[in-house]
Amino acid sequence: MVFEYEEEARRAGIASAVRLHSTQFQRGCLIARGIMNTPSILAAVVLAAATLGAAEPPPAAPVDLDFKAAGPSSVSITAKETASSRAITRNWETYYGSYDRDFARGKTLTIDLVNLGRVAAPDDTHVEVLWFSQKVTDRKAGIFHRQTQPVKLGAVGRAQVTAEMPTLGSRVMNYAAIRERYVSGSKFLGWAALLRSGTTVSAYRCSNPTIESLVKDPGKLTPLLEDFAAASRTAAAAQPLGQ
Repeated sequence: MVFEYEEEARRAGIASAVRLHSTQFQRGCLIARGIMNTPSILAAVVLAAATLGAAEPPPAAPVDLDFKAAGPSSVSITAKETASSRAITRNWETYYGSYDRDFARGKTLTIDLVNLGRVAAPDDTHVEVLWFSQKVTDRKAGIFHRQTQPVKLGAVGRAQVTAEMPTLGSRVMNYAAIRERYVSGSKFLGWAALLRSGTTVSAYRCSNPTIESLVKDPGKLTPLLEDFAAASRTAAAAQPLGQ
């Protein structure tokens, strides 16, 4: 996979906008954009790799994942964040402390699979990534993006896939004169990388203990998957004809 990196920066106080172009997918996505008053406020750093699967989860993505089989096996999974981006857009601000700011965050996750067994993984083996967020208003956790991709993992074989998190945003409006503060959007909570065959998860990795506690508890995970599936159907139904 060959990527080209194009960075545009205006020196009069406006932070860089980084655009990625993939020669395979022929697409560009604006990863980070911000406005700075001083050079030390923001440095958006973005690295990219092949995007995992389709932008939207497939209709058949299961919501009743079974983690009972997860444990020691011939197939191992490791995952690490290989790139991240942060951006602040300062829409306006006053000398007495009022402001309106947008915050954006992005991440790239690289997942490595190793099969040490003499038998190939099942044909319906998938790598799946669940991206979790937390509402800044009520601190409610949820899944804001789900990516899945079939993988071929032969006997004594290896595979690698890369997942790119969609930009996650939040907004803060602070009115110092009336001592009011309004927030909206979500903040990043973590990720879970799963190796599954059908609904059976054989191995997984999580970014932190909070996400692992959600993933290991069906009573917590299944409602989050159902909420995400319902939100995805609603979004798809709202698409204009031809989209």
